[in-house]
Amino acid sequence: MSNSDDESRQFHAVAVSALTLQLRHASANAALYALLAAHHEFVRDDAQGKIPRGDEAPEWAKHHRAVEPDKIEHLESVHAANIIIASLALFDSFLSDVTRFLLIRNPGALGAAKQVQVSEILRCESYSEVIGFVTGKLLREVAYKRLSERLQFLSYTFGINLASNQGDIAKLQEYADLRNDLLHDISVFAYRTEREKGRVGVQRRGETEVSAEFASKVFDLCGTLVEAIFDEVSTGVFHGKLELRPGSTVAAPLAEAIDEEEIGT
Repeated sequence: MSNSDDESRQFHAVAVSALTLQLRHASANAALYALLAAHHEFVRDDAQGKIPRGDEAPEWAKHHRAVEPDKIEHLESVHAANIIIASLALFDSFLSDVTRFLLIRNPGALGAAKQVQVSEILRCESYSEVIGFVTGKLLREVAYKRLSERLQFLSYTFGINLASNQGDIAKLQEYADLRNDLLHDISVFAYRTEREKGRVGVQRRGETEVSAEFASKVFDLCGTLVEAIFDEVSTGVFHGKLELRPGSTVAAPLAEAIDEEEIGT
């Protein structure tokens, strides 16, 4: 096997691992939405008097009746937010892995992008350790950039052409900004500066709520861009489109689960 074939297999493994994790999340989401659909069906049938009450009520019906409606709303909202956070985290990890792979494969790109001190290099015991150290340092700096800027870094550093995906990238950045709000602005209250110098005030923060349908769009877009980046890197770097997998995007199981939940309401 040639070195190029070996590298293509390694790159293929990066993309497949990201999509595999997304599929696992999709399966978990589908299970939860199936349970929600069953609960909504119970609520409907119970309201129509189809479910026995009192001593004749089955144990499973008692469990359903113990669930308060507002708690279901909280569950759906919190889970939708978690889908967005997890989806962007998986995409973020995939992007870091791809960037690391390309930097290690093309160490010449490090010289133009990163300056290091001689003392730092002298602490390394081998050439590969030097590359690993400089790559890690650059990746940490790039990781603090916005997702759209990190994708631009791929384009101008390695010539990865994502021009046809600019609309999706812009949407992804909006979703990433929302993810940051969901992840960091979780307090009910926020501090503010009062007119008097040195005086701190407190104000109630508006809650950011997202729906399952919106979360599925974020999930789907992350999968779409993983595949787009994979295609562009395989074409641009390995001069041939590697086959990732057949079929539709990885979000299909989640979309189907949401449809089931709507049917059950």
